[in-house]
Amino acid sequence: MLCVDDEPGILQVLRRVLRTENYLLLSPASGTEALAVLQWQPVSLLIVDQRMPDMDGIGLLARCAATAPDITRILLTGYAEAANAVGAINQA
Repeated sequence: MLCVDDEPGILQVLRRVLRTENYLLLSPASGTEALAVLQWQPVSLLIVDQRMPDMDGIGLLARCAATAPDITRILLTGYAEAANAVGAINQA
């Protein structure tokens, strides 16, 4: 499982929530780092934040969908922006 967020506190919460599950949890802090991890470590689940400085979540999901379409993808956002949700569904 790959959890991508630029806020360490959010990654820590995700680690805590998922600690009882039997997952190898990787947590890069940016979209660029996530793409690098995916080059050497296949994952079945990708959880990404929408608002990150180097690459937004929709862009990361779209790139991952193009190279690894079997990954289950989840977009997290703290902002109620319907356009982002629709964009994520249509692009990824």
